Amino acid sequence: YDTFNGSISNVQLYSTFLTSSQINTLYSEGINGVPLNNAGLVGWWPLNGNANDYSGNGNNGKINYNVSFINSNEKIQYAYSVAQFNGQSSYISGSTANLPLGSSVGSASAWVYINAYPTSSNAVIEDYGVATATEGRGLYITTTGNLCFTGWADDYCSSFTVPLNTWTFVGYAYAGGTNTIVYMNGLGGSGSVSTTLNTQSGLNLIGKRLDNAAPYISGEISNVQIYNTSFSANNTQALYLEGIGGAPIYLQTLVGWWPLNGNTNDYSGDGNNGASTNVIYVSNWYSGYTPP
Repeated sequence: YDTFNGSISNVQLYSTFLTSSQINTLYSEGINGVPLNNAGLVGWWPLNGNANDYSGNGNNGKINYNVSFINSNEKIQYAYSVAQFNGQSSYISGSTANLPLGSSVGSASAWVYINAYPTSSNAVIEDYGVATATEGRGLYITTTGNLCFTGWADDYCSSFTVPLNTWTFVGYAYAGGTNTIVYMNGLGGSGSVSTTLNTQSGLNLIGKRLDNAAPYISGEISNVQIYNTSFSANNTQALYLEGIGGAPIYLQTLVGWWPLNGNTNDYSGDGNNGASTNVIYVSNWYSGYTPP
């Protein structure tokens, strides 16, 4: 056979016979779509900067000869969808299975589009554990838009303000002890909490606080990722440059990945799928997005 001359993206391999309806669903998701749920996925190579297998089976490829990767930020504007939260009752819930607990190091990131700041207390972007001092960890915004890391009753608020009506990359890195970094759009601000975390097994929530108190997030969230390592400045910059539809960068430390592209499935390979309440998925989201 002759070698292929062109571009290839998002190769998916299943162990089942896909129906015409399933094939149409894959087509409708577009070039950046995620695999079908419960359809026998055995291999998934997005080819988004590497040849890694994101199916959870670890069958990473090897790049041979003159394969190169090119950026095409326009592609995500066609079929990629994001999760929309109404600010009153919308949230996604899951478990803390495989997530960093106790004082274990960890990092989390997400892309967010905030419609309005909370009018009272703080609104959570992502939060997991138990709503007791030092027994949870997550990321929230204040009534003035400040981006903060929470260890539950032991928080660090950065100098970053999340802008309204603009897609923004946010996250944190907990390095153990009291050391914490909060970052936005690839830039980090180092700080500390007062006590070493003791994160407990419990819930993993997106858009809602662990204590079930108001307010809820008002806006849209996409591409939530959690790792069991503390990211460096270079790591966070690399994640940011992947863009809103970017795949994870370190599969060996990835413990949770929720693209929120039409569903709440966990594509890290750990199977920690979420359940949504009053969340809808929208594809007309990209007017406030500027590719990194």
